[in-house]
Amino acid sequence: MHFKQYGRTFQLRIETADDLEAVLKLDESLWVATSAPTDVFRCDSGFLSLLDPDGSKRIHTGEMKQAIRWLLTVLADRSQLIKRTNHVPLAAINTETPEGAEVAKSAAYVLKTLGQDDEEAISLKSVRQFLSNLKEQPLNGDGVLVPAAIDNPET
Repeated sequence: MHFKQYGRTFQLRIETADDLEAVLKLDESLWVATSAPTDVFRCDSGFLSLLDPDGSKRIHTGEMKQAIRWLLTVLADRSQLIKRTNHVPLAAINTETPEGAEVAKSAAYVLKTLGQDDEEAISLKSVRQFLSNLKEQPLNGDGVLVPAAIDNPET
């Protein structure tokens, strides 16, 4: 982990998983900001909502650290972080932790449901396709029964 000068300020360069882990130990006084509004980031809005679990429309350092801890707990092969791909190999998931085991189980379920059980990686596209398909189902597990779920008109 090292700092690089951009204009008049020095900013942290995060280039490896080890750098990301070192962020957890970094004094917050060295952060450029202790929070940032979600609307200034140019990235997936679904991702931002996961980083902002309280819905404050701001990502705080504590939330960022929580996300980093979760990510490092879930991944067994941290080299995936620097590859900049839109998929995660199933073998890279750490099934030795409860969180990783749940992610691996969910990934396998998503791929099986999509008929992609022979895939060795899960992609964001597959997850989004699964969620889209789920919303179309009359019984989708959200606890709400829609009229289309009933075969018998008398019921």
